[in-house]
Amino acid sequence: MTETQLTIIQSQQRRKDFVVGIVLIILSLALGKLVLIPLVIFPGNTQWQISMFIVYTFSWLMLIVGIYFAGTEGLHIVKHAYKDYQRKTVHKVKYHSKRAAQRTAHVIRTRTERIRRRKD
Repeated sequence: MTETQLTIIQSQQRRKDFVVGIVLIILSLALGKLVLIPLVIFPGNTQWQISMFIVYTFSWLMLIVGIYFAGTEGLHIVKHAYKDYQRKTVHKVKYHSKRAAQRTAHVIRTRTERIRRRKD
């Protein structure tokens, strides 16, 4: 093999490691958030608490391995994408909550006006 072929093979291997690392980081973040669901649903169940602690610890191990494969550059890419997703989601929740509150206030206002008109 020539030197250029070895360079291409090493480049492809680094790319594969990068992709594997990114996937592990994303799965780790998702798994870390999903652990909270059973803890909220079954708050007093010790078996669920222990198993979710084990899953949460495993997600941290996945994160560390993912950072190792993807490097710090991969971690920064995933962090940026994750924060952007959270920001968009929170913005949508705030917008729709405000809109729902406004509509509810409008419905209450119109119904009370109708009731007042009927009494008169």
